[in-house]
Amino acid sequence: MAMDASWDNSGMPASKKGMPTWAKVLMGCGILFVLAIGSCVGIATWGFHKVSTMGQAQWPTYVETVKKLQDPASTRALYEASPRLHKKYADADAFEQQVAEWRPGIQTPPDQMPSLTSSRVFSFQGKNKKIQVGDEKVGGDDHQSAAAGYKMGDGRFLVVAWEDQQVVEIQFERRDHR
Repeated sequence: MAMDASWDNSGMPASKKGMPTWAKVLMGCGILFVLAIGSCVGIATWGFHKVSTMGQAQWPTYVETVKKLQDPASTRALYEASPRLHKKYADADAFEQQVAEWRPGIQTPPDQMPSLTSSRVFSFQGKNKKIQVGDEKVGGDDHQSAAAGYKMGDGRFLVVAWEDQQVVEIQFERRDHR
C-alpha cells in the first residue's frame, strides 16, 4: 500500500518549491546590470569608431600640405593660395623663412592615417564649431573647419588647420600632455 505523506505534516504549511523572491529580484538586477554594461560598451565602441574615422577625409589633404612644405616653390604657392596666412606672415619670404627652420624636422606622414590610439596623430572636423589652433580660431558661423596633426620623430607635432578648404594655420611645436 502506498503511503501518502501529506496527511501527517504536523500542521505545518506545505513548503514552497523554487527560488525565493529575493533571489528572483537579485537575478533580475544582475540581468539589467549586464545589459547596461553591454549597452555602454556598444555605445563606446561606436563612438570610438566614429572619432577614429573623423580625420580620414582630410588626411590626404594633410599629407599633400606637408609635402608642399618640403619644397620652397610649393611653400610659396601654398602661401599665395591661403589668404589667412597673410595675416600671420608679412609676405611669402617670411613664411618660407619660418618653414625653412621647420623643414629639417618635417617628415612625410604615411599615406594612410594612423589610428588615433597610436598617439601619433589627431584630427578634428566640424561645421559651425570653433577650434583653437595656436593663435588662430578656426571655424564657426557656417564655416567647415578641420585640423590634423602628426607627431614627428623628434616629438613635435606638425599641425595644419583649414577653414572652408583653405589653410589658415600651420604650426610645428611640442605639445604638453597634462
